[in-house]
Amino acid sequence: MRAVNKIYGLILLLPAVISCEKALLDNGPDNNPVSVFEVFWKELDERYAYFTMKDIRWDSLYQVYRPMINEHMTKPELWEVLQLMLCEFQDGHVNLVDGETWSHWSDCDNCPRYPEYIDFNAISRRYLMDTLKYSGPLIYSIYDSVGYIFYSSFTLDISDGHMDFLMDQFKHLKGIIIDIRSNGGGDSENIKRIQSRLVTTTTLVENIYYKTGAGHDDFSAAQEVYASPEGKTQFTGPVAVLTNRYSFSSANMFASRMSVLPNVVLIGDTTAGGGGKPRFFDLPNGWAVRYSSNYALRPDGLNIENGVPPDFRVTLWPMDKQAGRDTLIEFALSWIKSQQQ
Repeated sequence: MRAVNKIYGLILLLPAVISCEKALLDNGPDNNPVSVFEVFWKELDERYAYFTMKDIRWDSLYQVYRPMINEHMTKPELWEVLQLMLCEFQDGHVNLVDGETWSHWSDCDNCPRYPEYIDFNAISRRYLMDTLKYSGPLIYSIYDSVGYIFYSSFTLDISDGHMDFLMDQFKHLKGIIIDIRSNGGGDSENIKRIQSRLVTTTTLVENIYYKTGAGHDDFSAAQEVYASPEGKTQFTGPVAVLTNRYSFSSANMFASRMSVLPNVVLIGDTTAGGGGKPRFFDLPNGWAVRYSSNYALRPDGLNIENGVPPDFRVTLWPMDKQAGRDTLIEFALSWIKSQQQ
């Protein structure tokens, strides 16, 4: 990847970088680099959700990138330009897709790098006691009269039975810790299955706004999202959710929706963001572009696209890591105990 301030250098470098790959795109009227670029730009112009929030000057970027496109480009050359253009969005839900090959913002020069503040080996040895117990995809234990749940990915589906089992195991405990550090997201339905066991009354947790027209600010009225109690029992004690800069997409949404509840705190670092529902659009040459098609606000008005800040910002201390302790879990245990007084 090259940063935007090196963009014109890319024009000169591309032919040299990929001179060994000269297979041209099919040059039909709707399937040549110029047509693909125009369709690509127009679809994003009319349907991407965060132009205003992120102050992305899409018309100006057209003037920068369009001169890089010509009808005799190879596929790798076109991919490189479109991928570089997508870096401007700074959005993990924005990708160029060709079969199994995806572009990612994490590969862009303007993607920040953060420490993860998690050591699963230490968690396994000290808090899970090396014997991993599962309820479906949820790894759990009881440590110092507190229930601990590690959920690695929202792509791993949770059933009502999984949650009913855990609520039965945890019903007499002082509190629950839910660890979603480095959880990259997945199916938002799994959010409901967890949260429905932690609310006692129907609660507004999110407002979603959908695109209604081609203008950058053409959105629907708020579509309200509620969490409602379900299942055999609800846990009403204190709950700590552990987050880091790699809690993305549905994990980011989970952190936001949980933070609304009065008995819940977020501990760790700001989440990675990813507040819009991704949508795919097929380009004329068989590739696809994925992009954020709506946006979500927490009931207090926080736009969750750039992440949800924690109630307590806690990092993994080197001395704790060396001793096999997890600073965030230790902080959560102390907070839960303080709620008993």
